Parts: sequence; structure tokens; C-alpha cells
Amino acid sequence: MAFVILSEEYFMRLFFFILLNIASVYKAFTQQIGKAKIEDITAYIQKADHPLIVNFWATWCKPCIEEMPLLQQTMQQNKSAKLEHYS
Repeated sequence: MAFVILSEEYFMRLFFFILLNIASVYKAFTQQIGKAKIEDITAYIQKADHPLIVNFWATWCKPCIEEMPLLQQTMQQNKSAKLEHYS
């Protein structure tokens, strides 16, 4: 087994290169989450001319994740009603 001794400068450059690549891959696979004000959501609901499902959830919330298939099924079953899922 051979070992390579790296200079501190080279090690730090390599470390940051790897770190930046990991960060860019992570960013590519994460969801961009926008911020919404309650006033904007309320106005959107009041102006809607069709049924809305307003859902607040989090990726770490197990019940929230478990209900997603039910919401998707409800959307599929009510296509003709122009049901909208707002989350």
C-alpha cells in the first residue's frame, strides 16, 4: 500500500473542490422553496373560482409524507372538477 503525502495547500484545495462538487450535486437534487405571505395565500384562495386543497407540509414530517399518495389520488379522481393542490 502506498501513501501520498500532500502539502497542506494542495490538501485544502482538494478538500474545497470536493466540497463544492458535493454542494452543487446536493443543490441539483433539492427543491427550491419559495416564501409566501399569509396575505398572498388568503388572496389567492378568495379569488379562486375552483376547489382548492391548501396543504402545509414538511419533508421531515412522516404523516405529511404518508398523506401525499392520498392527495395525488384525490387529484386524479377529481380532474373534471378542476381541483387544485396548493402546497
